[in-house]
Amino acid sequence: MEPRRDVSRIGWCMARPKELRDPTVLLCERCGYDLTGTPRESACGECGIAVKESLPERRMGTPFQKKPGVMSFVYTMWLVARRPRAVWDDVRIESNRSLVFGVVCMTIAGLVIWAGLGFTSIGKDLRSAYFAFALLFVIFTSLVIMTTIEFLGLQLIGRKNGWRVTSRISQTVCGHACVGWIVAGVLVAIGWQLGARLPAAPLTNQVPNWMNPILTSLQFTLPAAGFFIGMMVFETLAYMGVRRLRWGNG
Repeated sequence: MEPRRDVSRIGWCMARPKELRDPTVLLCERCGYDLTGTPRESACGECGIAVKESLPERRMGTPFQKKPGVMSFVYTMWLVARRPRAVWDDVRIESNRSLVFGVVCMTIAGLVIWAGLGFTSIGKDLRSAYFAFALLFVIFTSLVIMTTIEFLGLQLIGRKNGWRVTSRISQTVCGHACVGWIVAGVLVAIGWQLGARLPAAPLTNQVPNWMNPILTSLQFTLPAAGFFIGMMVFETLAYMGVRRLRWGNG
């Protein structure tokens, strides 16, 4: 007779595609083991973590998810920037308040970039209300497009790796990761201000001729570098979030 296989050791009871697509199926949030029928006082048969650690009600939510407001927004932003791992352990898997949090982050980032550009000579045309509105709209729309691409990309990564990254999980992650766009906005504004204080290219009596192209390029390179750093913060937060919530129970 063929010896009985220990499925708890070889992982035969890992969630199948059907369970992955069904967000109501309870999975171990560490390894993806199907906990259907497992007593809640026991442990995961695959990795040994307590079942209660994977229960949806264990996630208390971020301060903004609990009670949306100015102070809770600031505190959530601080927690995401300072203690992202702890945030992903506590965040509640939902879409509405995560979406609002992300939209507010992108709006703040757009306003900071717009203001940073407006107080430079490059932004002198901002005295035109129509141009100012158009520029702000372009900035905000660009952030929304990039966040949407990330939202779809996380779900694609989930399918490729066999994770349960639902649209709700992806939206929760992207919404809170938008804190990175605020970092980008601040760095871009600082870059505009630093670039505006460099000697202008035509002022050849102040700097050697060979430095003029360098100074001119720096006026645009500095804000571009700031945006790239902020985008990397956004990407890093999103990656950490999707790794932690890849078996999330909503």
